[in-house]
Amino acid sequence: MKQRKRGNQSSTNGKDHGDLAADSPVASSSANSFHSGLSSAVNTSAATTTTASTQRLYSSSSSISTTSSSINSSLADPVPTAKSAKSGSSLRHGAKPMHSQTMLLELLLTVPRASLIIITPLVAGMILRVAPSMMEPIYGSIFIEDYFLEYSLVSVGVGVVLAMIYTFLLGSHRQSLSPRPSSSTNNSGTADHVNDDERESIAAGLRKDARLRKGIIICLDICALFLASSFFTTHTMFKHSGDFGPWRGPHLTQLFLAYPVLASLGFANTLACVLRSYERVHVRTWMSCVLIQIGSILGLTLVVFQMAPLGQNCPRVYTSAILVAVISGLHKMLTFTHGEVALPDERLESRRKPKTAASRASLVMSFIPLVLVLAMAAQNATRNPQCQGGVTKAHNPVSGNYTILARNESVTGWISVVDEHIRRHDLHIRVMRAGHSLIGGMYAENGDSIFGTFYIPEGVLVDVVEIDPVVADYASMYFDWPKPHQLFIQDGRQYIKNGPEGKYDYVIHDVFTGGGVPPSLFSLEALHEIQRIMKPDGVLSMNMVGSEHPDKSQALNSVRRTLHAAFEHVVGFKESPEDQDAYQNMVFFASQKPIEFEKYVAPQYPTDEELEQLREGNGYLPHALRPSVMRDWVLDSFEQWPLSTPYDASKGELILDRNNTLNAMQRVGAEEHWQAMRTLLPLDFWVNY
Repeated sequence: MKQRKRGNQSSTNGKDHGDLAADSPVASSSANSFHSGLSSAVNTSAATTTTASTQRLYSSSSSISTTSSSINSSLADPVPTAKSAKSGSSLRHGAKPMHSQTMLLELLLTVPRASLIIITPLVAGMILRVAPSMMEPIYGSIFIEDYFLEYSLVSVGVGVVLAMIYTFLLGSHRQSLSPRPSSSTNNSGTADHVNDDERESIAAGLRKDARLRKGIIICLDICALFLASSFFTTHTMFKHSGDFGPWRGPHLTQLFLAYPVLASLGFANTLACVLRSYERVHVRTWMSCVLIQIGSILGLTLVVFQMAPLGQNCPRVYTSAILVAVISGLHKMLTFTHGEVALPDERLESRRKPKTAASRASLVMSFIPLVLVLAMAAQNATRNPQCQGGVTKAHNPVSGNYTILARNESVTGWISVVDEHIRRHDLHIRVMRAGHSLIGGMYAENGDSIFGTFYIPEGVLVDVVEIDPVVADYASMYFDWPKPHQLFIQDGRQYIKNGPEGKYDYVIHDVFTGGGVPPSLFSLEALHEIQRIMKPDGVLSMNMVGSEHPDKSQALNSVRRTLHAAFEHVVGFKESPEDQDAYQNMVFFASQKPIEFEKYVAPQYPTDEELEQLREGNGYLPHALRPSVMRDWVLDSFEQWPLSTPYDASKGELILDRNNTLNAMQRVGAEEHWQAMRTLLPLDFWVNY
C-alpha cells in the first residue's frame, strides 16, 4: 500500500502526470480506503488513514459501488486508478460527476425522500378533503371553498421558499469553511494543506447534513402536532366565529389546521431534495430526482383526494397525526443508530458515534412529540364531544336551551336532530340540522312544518332520492316522515342520469343546504336529464333560495334563464308576500305543457276521536290529512305571491356543466343566509354540534 502511494506521488513527468500529482493524495488515498476495506488490511500511515476515512464521505455513488474485482484490477496500474478515483470524488478539481439511472434510484431511495413521497400525499390529500368539511358546521358550504385551494397552494409555496432560504444560509456557512485554492504542487506541503482543508470542508458538510436532517424531523413533528391538536384549536376559533364573519372566519381557522400542515410538508420535502455531502451526482440526475419527487407527490395527492372523499373526519385526522409522528420517530432512530437518515451502507459506517448516556437521553426526549400526539389522539377518540358518533353528556349541558336528540357524521357531514326548549309562539320546535343550515323542522305540538314552502309540492306518492342515509333515518325516527314508495340512497345527479325514462308525472327538486344549492343539479344538462325521466306532460317543482334585489339576484336570474332554456313554461312563487328583496325560499314550476293550478280545498280532517283511534291502532295518517292551519293558508294563498320581477332573458347566464359558476353567484345570498341562521339561533347552538 505504501509503495503504491509513493509511486503516484513521484509521477510528475508530462502533462497528464503533472495533473495527476496535484490530485494524487486524494485519489490514491481514496483507492487505498477501498482496497484496505476489501482486504481487511490496516494502513500504518496515520495521514493516509485519516484521508481515506474522510474521503470515503465524498466518494460518489458510482465509485462506492465499484466491485472488488474492478478495484483490484485497477490497482495494477497507478495512473488509471488515480483517474478512476478522480472521476468519482475530486469534484472540486473540475471532474464531472456521474449521471446514471442507478444513481437516480439511489437518490430516490433514501429514507427522507421515500418516506415523504409516501406520507405527503396521504396527509395532503386528507387535509384538502377534511379541512373544509370541518368548517362546514360553522360557516356553511359556500365560504369554505372561497380561495381555499389558492391559499393552500400559497402555504405550500411559503414552506418551499422558507426551506430554500434555510438551505441557502446553510450553504453560505459551508462556503466560509471551504478549502482555499493552492498553486503549489509540493508533495509534502500541498498534501498537508489540502488534507486540512478537506477535513474542514467535510466537517462543514456534516454540519449541513445534520441541520437538514434536523429541519426535516422538526417539520414532521410540527405537522403531527398541528394535526393532533386541530380539534382543540378549531373549536376555540369557532367560539369567535360570530366576530370573524363567514368570509374571514374559515381562513383564520385554517391557520391552525390546513395551512401550517401544508407549509410544513412543503418545507420538509424541499429539504429532502437537497443533496447531502456524500451525494456527488450530475445536476441532471439531481433535477430528475426533484422532478420525480414533485410529480409523485402531486399525482398521489390527487389520487388520495379523489379516492377517499367521504368518511369521518376525526379518525382520519388523528390517524394521520400518528403516522407522521411515527415516521419522524423512525428518522430519529436512524439518526441515532447510523448518524444519517439514509439507507445504511458503507458510506455511513464512519459516521457512527459512540452511544453515550447523554445521546440516549436526547433520543428519549426527542420522542416527546410522539407521546403528545398519542395522548391527544386518545383524548379525541374517547372524550372529545365533537369526535363522538352519538350524543354525550357534554352535548346537553343542564343549563342549555337545546337538547340534541341524535347526531351522526355521515356522507354529507354532521347531521343532528335538536329540540329547542325556548317556546316560539307558544310552541317549541324540532329541527334537523345539516352543517350550518336547517334542512327540516316542525312545531312539536302540532307537527306543522316550520317552512311554508314545503307544503306547496306536498301530497303525492313519491320515490325519494337522498344522498345521505342518516337524513332519511332521522326523518323517519324524529319527524314522522311517511315511508316513501321507494327510497334510493344515492347522488341525485347520478339517479336522474340512469333513472327510468318517462316514468314520473311530478319531480320535486329540493336540494338546498349549507347556504346554497349544489351547482351540478341546476345545470342545463341536469334539467335535460330530469326531462328524460318525466312524462311528456310532467311537471318539475324546484326549490330555490334567493333574493330579487338587483344587487343580489344574479344566481336567481341564472337559474330562471336555465329553466326557461329547458322548459317551455316556467312560473315562480316566493314564500312570503313581504319584502321582495328578502332572501327567502322560492318555488318554480316548469313543464313542456301549460301549467294550471286547481283551487285548493281543505280536506275533511279526522276528528280528535278518530285521530286517537288511529294512534291506538298504530295506524298512520298521511300528513296531507292532518289538520294544519299553516298548510291551508300556504296552499290557498301562494298563487298570490308570484315573483315581483318579470323574467328577462338578458339577465343571468346559462348554467352549464362545462362552465358552472353558480357557487360564485350564491356567495352574496349565502352571507345573508349565514347571518339569518345566526340571528334565528344563537352561537351555542352552532358550536355545540
